[in-house]
Amino acid sequence: MPSQNTIKQYVDEGIYHAYNRGVEKRNIFIDTQDYKQFLRIINDILVDPQYRIIKKGEIPRKNYFNCIELYSYCLMPNHFHLLLKQQNAQDMQAFMRSLLTSYSMYFNIKYKRVGRLFQGIYKAAMVSTDDQLIHTSRYIHLNPVELKMLFEYYPYSSYQCYANQTSSNFVNTSKILTYFSNSLEYVEFVKTFNIPSKDVIGYIAID
Repeated sequence: MPSQNTIKQYVDEGIYHAYNRGVEKRNIFIDTQDYKQFLRIINDILVDPQYRIIKKGEIPRKNYFNCIELYSYCLMPNHFHLLLKQQNAQDMQAFMRSLLTSYSMYFNIKYKRVGRLFQGIYKAAMVSTDDQLIHTSRYIHLNPVELKMLFEYYPYSSYQCYANQTSSNFVNTSKILTYFSNSLEYVEFVKTFNIPSKDVIGYIAID
């Protein structure tokens, strides 16, 4: 039987929680440079092309600025979470292929390894309701708690974009924040809502 969320529903303007782990649950981020490289690749393929920097002699990756909106993310040592919206039914598939192939090539060259880095094909669950959307974002931003870390200061998530502490070229906070009067209300929701978001989103959470 296929793993949960391996078989995906591809629809125009669909919103998804996309995620994957390292093969055998091994770490996919070893040091700070690895986290930054993963985010650098996302930036390269999601940033507005007018702000894109292509180094001399570099072959540019396909840009998905008009195809994918990234609402939230969190990178953990052995897995990652992305909350995103695709414009057309196949955009997410192409975006994820580009992202994971580029990062796998970087990782294998750096650590002199061969073979798969990720645990099979990425997983993705469609987000169908407003409640699922805001709770999936909360669930993603609370992931660092698993490491007994303060999620408010975790450097590899989009939480600080919502808390107005940092800006990002590729995170779109406006969609989630439409459900709150301001960013402070969202911050309070993440910190204090008394029902675990995983209980609300169910199958959308990582399996």
